[in-house]
Order: sequence, then C-alpha cells, then structure tokens
Amino acid sequence: MANGTFGSNAIDPRTGANLPNNTEYDFDVEYKLLKSNFWPDWMKSLELRGRAALIDTSLNGVTTKTTEFRVIVNYEIKFGGSAL
Repeated sequence: MANGTFGSNAIDPRTGANLPNNTEYDFDVEYKLLKSNFWPDWMKSLELRGRAALIDTSLNGVTTKTTEFRVIVNYEIKFGGSAL
C-alpha cells in the first residue's frame, strides 16, 4: 500500500506565523499468517508490517528531509470469560 499527503499554506491561528509545508509518502508491506496447516496455531494471529516514510518539510526556503522506517508486530490475544 502507498499513501501520499501534502500540506501547504498553513498558518498558526494564535500567532499568524507561517507553518511548514509538508509532503509525505508512506509505503507499507503487510504480512498476515494465513490460517493454513503450515503455521502452528499460536502463530495464526501474528501480523507483521514494514513501513517506510519519506517526509519533506519546507519553511522559508529551507527543506528538511526525513526518512523513517518502522517494523510493527501485532499479535491478538483472546481472554476468556463470561459472555455479556
């Protein structure tokens, strides 16, 4: 999956100062363990996600570039109890 966000001409409402213009591109790769016989039962609720973000922030002719990488691990745990 890929996303892009763009923000420009924003102004701080308290001071009236210009805020930076932002351009951001996000790229996600997600892997969910399918419910197959290949994976043991305890791993079937595991999800892995890799994300890369490329961010440009510009203010007064100066551009700052940021590259961010994330690895996200989700694991679902079910708790038993009485039904409501």
